[in-house]
Amino acid sequence: MEVIHPYLPRVELLSSCAFSGCSSLSTLTIPNSVTTIGERAFSRCSSLTSVVIPNKIETINEYTFSECYNLTSLSLPESVTTIKGHAFDGCSKLESLIIPSKVEYIYQQAFANCGNLQSVKSLAETPPFLYDNSFSNYEIPLYVPEGAREAYQGKEPWNKFKEILSGADTKYTLTYKVDGEVYTMYKLLEGAAITPEPAPTKEGYEFSGWSTIPATMPAEDVTITGTFTLLTDEDEITIKEIGKTTWCSKYDLDFTNVAGIKAYTATGYDDISKTIWLTRVMEVPAGTGFLVKGDPGTYKIPHSEVQSAYANWFVGNLGDAIKIVETDGDKVNYYLSGDGTFKSVNKTANIGTNKCYLQLPRTFEAAVTGATQTVKVGSIGKASFAAPVDLDFTNVSGLKAFTATGYDKSTKTIWLTRVMKVQKGEGVLLKGDPDNYEIPSVAVQSSYENMFVGNTSGDEIQVQETSEDGSQTNYYLSGKDGSFVSVNGFAKIGNNKCYLALPTSMVAVSSTRSAEDDYKFEEPEVIKLPIEFKSIGSEGDGTTGVKEVKSGEAKGDEWYTLQGQRVAKPGKGLYIRNGKKVVIK
Repeated sequence: MEVIHPYLPRVELLSSCAFSGCSSLSTLTIPNSVTTIGERAFSRCSSLTSVVIPNKIETINEYTFSECYNLTSLSLPESVTTIKGHAFDGCSKLESLIIPSKVEYIYQQAFANCGNLQSVKSLAETPPFLYDNSFSNYEIPLYVPEGAREAYQGKEPWNKFKEILSGADTKYTLTYKVDGEVYTMYKLLEGAAITPEPAPTKEGYEFSGWSTIPATMPAEDVTITGTFTLLTDEDEITIKEIGKTTWCSKYDLDFTNVAGIKAYTATGYDDISKTIWLTRVMEVPAGTGFLVKGDPGTYKIPHSEVQSAYANWFVGNLGDAIKIVETDGDKVNYYLSGDGTFKSVNKTANIGTNKCYLQLPRTFEAAVTGATQTVKVGSIGKASFAAPVDLDFTNVSGLKAFTATGYDKSTKTIWLTRVMKVQKGEGVLLKGDPDNYEIPSVAVQSSYENMFVGNTSGDEIQVQETSEDGSQTNYYLSGKDGSFVSVNGFAKIGNNKCYLALPTSMVAVSSTRSAEDDYKFEEPEVIKLPIEFKSIGSEGDGTTGVKEVKSGEAKGDEWYTLQGQRVAKPGKGLYIRNGKKVVIK
């Protein structure tokens, strides 16, 4: 919706909060008669993309355009002399900013949380008064009038900007693209010879040449297309007698059609049973550490561009062999031993190239128990949930709890891992028949890598489309169809509920929102990649602990090692008998 103020030209004042929270307002032209705009006049206008301010406005007041998440275009008139605190705080889509020549004061957090800001241009020859926190990010270029660079370089905090360029230093951008994706930028002076060296790189590909390159940089941006060819087709992974190995590749890998081998990420850990939860994955992004299980042999895993990401406790090594120590800050390190188990590092351990190791939490939060928790599952058969106490879903009939351990951008699919015991504050997705359920509280020492974020603050909270640092994009559970829908502007998350936070780098939220742009995720029943919630040495759903303990000689049915080898006369150790784990002492 576009609004041109309908009042007569004699209107000179827009009062405080005049249009605050008008979420359908998309573009705005303020009439030239207006001389004053009150505080918060257009705050939280989440659909506003551009605004034209009349040339009689001298002060941009506090919070005037704060939390206008989709504001991409901004034109400040030359009449402006003062920009007050938080005036554009939270305009996360704002890409560039021009500060008029008469501006004298820019107050606290005026442009804070503008995470997409790429450059700032000041037309003022004398640096305006600026607070240190007026901008959240100074790692961007600042353009100033010719002859004013020394003044800005000697003025704090203006001198914190990554580089200060005067009119004579104006830079132009040379980009190269492959299949529409921008991979590198070169900033060159006007008229400079174009020598894009070294040749651009793309992991797994060989650069084979540019399209036509002009002799000198033209007086405007130019796009030159580069050509890449795939270097290799597959990784070779060898599994020895123990039936397991760790792996980490510099290429995206696809295990979908590879028989006899399975890949797993590490998504959880129970300190009481010393059990690692493994989630089976089919497509693995480059640089991801994972465990491989299969029959002894050498397997060829095809390279395939994937758009998946996982929460994962395996840490991959792509360089030379490295030496790891027992602890790393608040993490404890484990390596895959020759008997197929993960063991704590004793002083040091060597991790080879293309291998990975396991990092687990060093400590758990103290167990918190209390009253049984009641949760309602509505007609959609799902509910998001987080509790202020530890919970046990093991014996709750008709209800299952899931953490979010990964997602695939190309199919818009969330990978869910079923969990039984959940620590306080952990966000989970519940699935079950519409009903009220009672969840018992027990002391828990389980931890999961999880993309759900729980709210147990006691109050309703408000989340915006992206996190303050721009690294995460947020989604909420839709009450209409049970899918997770992108937050457009902001969304309210109730107490004992949770939301979903995905890496912005893969989600790539568009600057112009529409229903088609929203990421809506499929139900667990129709997830394209099977999720197996397992422990090491297990092929079943959930944990597999020691079911039976025998003393002395074992007798009776068929016995197998954990690697599946039949044993006629088992000695002391851990075996599989009738589908259960048995310890012989």
